[in-house]
Amino acid sequence: SEGGKGAGGIGGNPGIGGHYLLDPDPALIRADLLDTLCHLTNATLLTPDDAYLGTDTIPAGETTRAASAYRILVTMPYAPKKVSVWLRENGYKRIVIKKRHYPQEPEAVARELGVSVRGDGAEVTLVLARDSAKRFLAVLCELVAS
Repeated sequence: SEGGKGAGGIGGNPGIGGHYLLDPDPALIRADLLDTLCHLTNATLLTPDDAYLGTDTIPAGETTRAASAYRILVTMPYAPKKVSVWLRENGYKRIVIKKRHYPQEPEAVARELGVSVRGDGAEVTLVLARDSAKRFLAVLCELVAS
């Protein structure tokens, strides 16, 4: 089904470029090297504010240390009830939450979604990123082994 586990891709949402999300090392962000990383990994910035990158290829070689790579499962506007339903339908009970500008702390977001940041069960990563209209998107993804 569209938007289900393993659906891959961008879930029909503009602003997410590719099948993989890259979370750059904070040192690269501070050093203003995101443009260089985009060039080296053939990635695009999702939004200038959040410093997450989208790409269709997993980084290789030296660039693997520059950013953590995640395979995007689905992207949707962040609506806690919809995200909670997706998590339940796809069997995820544990979550890692990444955010740069979202006002709530990760533990509060997890409680709102009815999942745990610790414990047993299948794990998914939720990246809360802003789109070009400054609305939050839920990018649900799985860490790619490096």
